[in-house]
Amino acid sequence: MSRENSPQPQENGPTGLVTAPMRSLYELTRLKNLRNNPAWKPKASLIDDDFISQGVVSVDEAEFLFTRFVESNNRMLWDGALLLHQSLDSVRRSSTLLTAIILTVGALHTPEQTEAFHHSYDVFVSLASSLSLARHHSLDDIRALCIGAFYLANLSWKLSGQATRIAAESGLHQSYHRLMQGETNQMEHVRLWYATYVCDHQFSIAHGRPPAAVDDESIRNIEQFLQQSESTNGDARLAAQVSLFTTLTEAYMAFGSDLNRPLDQEDLQNMRTFNVAVEQWRLQWVPRSKNCASLGSYPSKALILYYHFARFQLNSLALRRVASPGASGLETLSLDHREAANTAIAAAMATLTLILEETDLRIAFPSVPIFTYTMVAFCATFLLKMAATWGRDNAGGGDGNNRLGLTINTRDIVSLVQQSADMLSGVAASLNEKHLAKHIAAGMLEMLQQFHALDKDTQHTDLLAVDMNAIPMVQGPDDNAFWAGEYNWHDLGGTFGFGLDETLLGQMAADNFELWPQ
Repeated sequence: MSRENSPQPQENGPTGLVTAPMRSLYELTRLKNLRNNPAWKPKASLIDDDFISQGVVSVDEAEFLFTRFVESNNRMLWDGALLLHQSLDSVRRSSTLLTAIILTVGALHTPEQTEAFHHSYDVFVSLASSLSLARHHSLDDIRALCIGAFYLANLSWKLSGQATRIAAESGLHQSYHRLMQGETNQMEHVRLWYATYVCDHQFSIAHGRPPAAVDDESIRNIEQFLQQSESTNGDARLAAQVSLFTTLTEAYMAFGSDLNRPLDQEDLQNMRTFNVAVEQWRLQWVPRSKNCASLGSYPSKALILYYHFARFQLNSLALRRVASPGASGLETLSLDHREAANTAIAAAMATLTLILEETDLRIAFPSVPIFTYTMVAFCATFLLKMAATWGRDNAGGGDGNNRLGLTINTRDIVSLVQQSADMLSGVAASLNEKHLAKHIAAGMLEMLQQFHALDKDTQHTDLLAVDMNAIPMVQGPDDNAFWAGEYNWHDLGGTFGFGLDETLLGQMAADNFELWPQ
């Protein structure tokens, strides 16, 4: 700890009063370690001693992976909002962390690049770990953390939180006000602030945890951002996601993620309000998402995908604490519970159907962020659990309304999950073996196998339209089975709600697999 004789002047509010307590503490003590140095710039010689210069990854290989990222993944992130550099040389001079994650993601989406993936991944993890306690950060470092969160399943939660904290520390939350005051150079800063908001809220909801970023002035007035002359089509898609996750976060705050808390009638009335908000979101934003030559109809179709998944997430909460067949005290669901549950079933099936039927969505699928893969995994697990738990009770025989009043068609569900698994298997074949697609596809096939084994113990095997015996036996990485013991089909509470990691991805071996060799 050292002191400064002449502390650098700090901007205060219009009244001249200190605007933050920590600034007051610094002015009293003059301790250097209590503040960041806004004049700090990355070293110009960064490129001379980075991991590429040291031969960890060759220059030719780095150029190839950089191009791979730019031509595929970068377009999925709102038309390149997180990568402003036009060349690998430019990235290397700005941020080694950003360079490392670009090569990592590029290798993750390229077959036969496992070694390059491991090398780049190790560099990125080491730098990201050091960054958490560093006092100096660049905007490209924040972009790197967001890209890592969007594409690395095992680090998404940690990186999204770190990106949000550093973004706020760097003052990005103040950029919107400056933009509205006419500082057009703040446009890129506001765009990055929105990206960190989506990153944070996307993964906080996915993991069933409260978000770190709040709904500030920039979030509440996002239309003002889109009215700027520099606004792009990518900005409209980014704003759409900000708007949707604002609604889903409000729902999270209203209903929570406690699996032991069933929804009462008042909750279900509130759910109707959220359903209306999601419907209005689709009507407002899908027409504003313009298609393009490079992505076809993906921009608008991706928003429709998010719409179906949002409806599924919301309405599946109606099944919290619903007893499994044979449990004591089983009662018929109320009309409101039944309506919401059937909406969730329909939305989950619509999510999988859209991916299978929309050509441009399937073409883009290999390059999309991992949250989209999570949608598929969550919907498939939900539908198979519903079919296994409620699809064969006394009233419906597996193909209609059962005694709880739930509309479950076992044939359609099994067929849809099978087709989705096949589609993901095809996607995985075009990617690196470490990509999440391989693990989810294998998990879905394993789940179908166990569903078939469960079905053999019932009297309705003949109802299945799919030849389950034709499903190949699948094993996970390193020839280890995905599950030790039988799949817990009747743990319905573990699937419903906002928690996707510990219960869902844990069972599907997606969030627990190791990206690095043992």
